[in-house]
Amino acid sequence: MTAEVMTLGRLLDGRFRFRLTCFQRAYAWQTSHVGRLLENIREAMRRRRPYQLGFLTFVERAGGPDAAIIDGHQRIMTLTILFAVLRDLEIDLEVKERLAALITKPSRGRSRPGELVLQPQPILAEFMADLVQRPGATLRDPVINEHELSETERNILENRDYLITALSDEEMHPDERRELSQYLLDHCRVVLRTMDDEVEAWRTLETEEATRVDFNACSRAKASIMSSLPVADREACGCMWEECEHLVGADDMHALLAFVRTLKLRHRSKKPVETEIWEHAGLENGAAAFFASEMLPAARRLKALREGVVGSGEAGERLGQRLQRIGWVQLDFWIPAAMHWLTVRGEDDAETEMFFARLERLVWIARIANLETPKQEKRTLALLTHIDK
Repeated sequence: MTAEVMTLGRLLDGRFRFRLTCFQRAYAWQTSHVGRLLENIREAMRRRRPYQLGFLTFVERAGGPDAAIIDGHQRIMTLTILFAVLRDLEIDLEVKERLAALITKPSRGRSRPGELVLQPQPILAEFMADLVQRPGATLRDPVINEHELSETERNILENRDYLITALSDEEMHPDERRELSQYLLDHCRVVLRTMDDEVEAWRTLETEEATRVDFNACSRAKASIMSSLPVADREACGCMWEECEHLVGADDMHALLAFVRTLKLRHRSKKPVETEIWEHAGLENGAAAFFASEMLPAARRLKALREGVVGSGEAGERLGQRLQRIGWVQLDFWIPAAMHWLTVRGEDDAETEMFFARLERLVWIARIANLETPKQEKRTLALLTHIDK
């Protein structure tokens, strides 16, 4: 095994032709993963820091450019889609050609003319080439019934379309997009581990997978937020994060961040929640105040709502029964509205019991009607506005 740190520009300069092996799992990244990656890269670019994309593991075939992807398939596939979108949106011919060369190799060195850098499994190859890899492919609508797509094909198409929207002229100026392309090539780095035995490489990966704890959404959010805080604030904010997590549990901590985001931003968003908390909560200069005045009170309210402990006496018992019945539905869109009501009006307000009675009906109707998530979120925003009024 050898290991080497290299930029994406060097990784994709023609030395490798990546192929997906029969061992490889399906492409499973969705728009939430792609959005988080894009926002993290853009944040590192704004801060003028290199961005580390982690470890990739390949197996090289002796005497040829083929490199079997053992670990890193999701990132290589996503980067191929990202560079293809940047290529198709670019109008500067020189930059466009450089981006195109990351996807389809020109006639030089070991590569043949028109040879694709990423070689998916045969069943996926034509779909990937036609809608991503060929010049102009990401701007082409598929001539296919969406219901006929496999899960992998749907993920590719949805991630492609998400990136087209996120990087289009309406969302990003062409100069900023060009800067992003340059940053990706020159300042995004990977640690490339190369092995010469495919079976041994898979055994190594299996050992790593079996012995590590998953880095879940809560862990990612915590690492992202805490690493960006001023050093002087990290210990105090870390203690308050632990207190919040103790109150609501690790599984609900990421949901808590999403609820706080909804209360602060009052609009729907597909951006990673930790990115928007950082952008809109003023953490760079007031992190401790944010955790003390917003996160901790929100955690206490969420704990009370989950446990059905709101109010006191007979009214509190009735509220507890309503919250128990709401909990059976297993929909969380109502929680920001309930938290906001308790903040603005309080547990003992004369209208609190009526509010939760109507909230219970709303949640059950949403469940019976199978209301889609975007409509649930819009109803939450409408409720917040009504409470403010």
